[in-house]
Amino acid sequence: MILDLNSLHQGQVLRSDVCVIGGGPAGISLARELASRNIGVCVLESGGLEVEAKTQALKTGEVSGQPKSNRWSGLHLEYEDPNQYLLTSRLRTLGGSTQHWGGYCLPMGDHDFLARSWIPLSGWPFKRDEIAPYYPRAAELCQVCIPELSGKKSELSNRTLEEGRDGTLKTRLIHIGPPTKFGDAYRDDLESRGNVKVLLHANVTELKPDPTGRRLEEIHAQSLDGKRVSVRARCYVLAAGGLENARILLASNSVHRNGIGNDHDLVGRYFMEHPQVEIGQFVIFRNPSQLAVYGIHDEPNLSTGSANPGLSRQIVGILAPDAAIFENERIGGFSAQMMLWNDLPADAGRLGRSLLFSRAESEGLTSNDVSFGAFYVRSEQLPNPENRVTLTDDRDPLGMRRLKLTWQLFPPDVDTIVKSTKVLAREFGRSGWGRVRMMGEEQLRGGVEGQCHQMGTTRMHDDPKLGVVDRNCLVHGMNNLYVAGSSVFPTGSFVNPTLTLVALALRLSEHLAKTLKQAT
Repeated sequence: MILDLNSLHQGQVLRSDVCVIGGGPAGISLARELASRNIGVCVLESGGLEVEAKTQALKTGEVSGQPKSNRWSGLHLEYEDPNQYLLTSRLRTLGGSTQHWGGYCLPMGDHDFLARSWIPLSGWPFKRDEIAPYYPRAAELCQVCIPELSGKKSELSNRTLEEGRDGTLKTRLIHIGPPTKFGDAYRDDLESRGNVKVLLHANVTELKPDPTGRRLEEIHAQSLDGKRVSVRARCYVLAAGGLENARILLASNSVHRNGIGNDHDLVGRYFMEHPQVEIGQFVIFRNPSQLAVYGIHDEPNLSTGSANPGLSRQIVGILAPDAAIFENERIGGFSAQMMLWNDLPADAGRLGRSLLFSRAESEGLTSNDVSFGAFYVRSEQLPNPENRVTLTDDRDPLGMRRLKLTWQLFPPDVDTIVKSTKVLAREFGRSGWGRVRMMGEEQLRGGVEGQCHQMGTTRMHDDPKLGVVDRNCLVHGMNNLYVAGSSVFPTGSFVNPTLTLVALALRLSEHLAKTLKQAT
């Protein structure tokens, strides 16, 4: 059922097997899976069924980093007020930010889970094989058809620029959902389940441990209208997003002076985004029909490998290096998307004419044999403890201390962006596909934007001195508090995080079910 906290009695205590804080994709996926195993779930959602200005304003805080004149910081995102990043990047409503996402889904690769010697603190506590079984179900929840998850790869996927040569760029397919708005798609299911209780306008103000400090005793929640309730459960899962997960842990300091899970000053640290920038223009010696896979389109002949024929089959091709390039260049991950031009801009025309002049003489090419466009690179930001969430002394209408986000790109992040440009230009020239006109460093600096993918603030590591949660997403030092969502990512890859965070939520639901069964 779905209720409004304001309809409950003041001070009412609710009880459940599991309490989930946050009704976004992680929280909803987790709740539905647990409920299907006959486990009682209470979901606390800050917002309502639609986005509300007064609830959204609770996200207001501070953003700081490098000076505004240095656009490498990525702080502006083309906003005059950096605070707009906090207000618009995430939604406080049932369904969370899937209520305005693009539906882009791509699984992480094997190398994303491995330790990389040139990237400090890289490596997940487990290999991709451990999360792989949950990807197909995650894809269905995101309503996308991803054949490679069932061993039926498209012939277009993993095609290299130079066939048979390792250490080159490969074609990968991003699968695009409707996009699935989890609050709309799964609202009826949540409403109809007798063992699920969703409380709207339930803003968590404190996680209250017992006197030992090792076990959560209850959660306090409050509406903006002043109604207060408590929830007592056997297990609790914090699934409020990359920024709010850290904020709630830091604010819950009645027993743990520095906040829950923060004995080693790690909560809020290692914030990561996905920087994106236009890195240059290209001319390709192929006609547009040969490049159709790199534009958004439907793939009607795609073999789904799924019993659900209603899954989205829309795809867009990107170019991504294989693991050898990352290692050779000693950089983070990146991918490049081609934006083909229908009409040739004036400056691209000069580029095209200069490149085509010699090519046309030697091979007799005409304008019908080439394509023009721009490359956009999305890169992996490397984990750095100085990128972090902290709390300010300013308080919101609920009395909660507002957050401060400190975020900037450090030299290794810049190195990834600059070298990705060189890799693209080199590989295109060597393969004979075409030529790339690279932007200068100053031009790159003026165009970096974040993608509102907030990761890493409660990172996963089996050593409590290096992570906030363990491999099962259990907060170190606690025995019944877990964290779900992209905040547990140790590294962020270059792929959109939603599919992976849903897969992690499904994995967590299985672990919780076993844990609760063993405790009975």
